[in-house]
Amino acid sequence: MLDKNKKGFPESELEGIGESKWLGYEEGKGWYRISEMASRERIYFGEFYNFLEDADGKLDRLLVRIEKELKKAKTPDEALRLAASLIVADFLKESVRRYYESTDWLDVMAPRELLEEFEETIDDFVEEYYYLSLVHKAGSLSRSIIEEVLKI
Repeated sequence: MLDKNKKGFPESELEGIGESKWLGYEEGKGWYRISEMASRERIYFGEFYNFLEDADGKLDRLLVRIEKELKKAKTPDEALRLAASLIVADFLKESVRRYYESTDWLDVMAPRELLEEFEETIDDFVEEYYYLSLVHKAGSLSRSIIEEVLKI
């Protein structure tokens, strides 16, 4: 579970900074930052944190489910696949926490940008992690976890 006291940008801090060229407040939607991309879109802090909190909750439920399934695994292949799923889901949970607690403006992204970032991070992790390379189709496994937990 994410600690709401560890948000990288709590509302009180944003209020203290105030509006500027890159930071604003919209009644009914809350604080936002302006994207540095050409689109200059508004990225709302509330949407960012809600997305991460929702993903964290889904990952908690997924981890419990995988652990239960792992205890009931009937074949070595099934046990390997479930163990790999635990590793990937746990890594994704840690990534969600890092973004939640980050104090870097550039880490505050729209949910679809976060999704792309997580997909790249997980793909790199699966390629570099030796144990996961032993599991057949570990790449598609990681994408299925992302699909289940993060799709918006």
